[in-house]
Amino acid sequence: MSIVLVKFQSKKNPDDFSGKEYSYIAGIPLNVGDIVKVPTANGFGIGKVVEIDVPSNKIGCPLDKLKRIQHLANLDEENPQNLGKREKGMQPLTITDTADEISA
Repeated sequence: MSIVLVKFQSKKNPDDFSGKEYSYIAGIPLNVGDIVKVPTANGFGIGKVVEIDVPSNKIGCPLDKLKRIQHLANLDEENPQNLGKREKGMQPLTITDTADEISA
């Protein structure tokens, strides 16, 4: 089990990943700089991995409270303002599954 730190994508500037760092369990192999689809209390968000292999004593909550990252994000198809929402006629969000990338 690997713990990673993630910064969320700015709603005003999609190229900006700044602010507070949040801890997650990496359910897939991740590297610093990877853009990921991140579970939140309000659905999903887009985040950037800023640190990997974080020691458990560096995070501020119990490990069983951490959510798990399962997918890389596909920014060409995911609009951060529409994550977690479905609009009339909107195509389902597509996520890049790391298992598919590994086997390719």
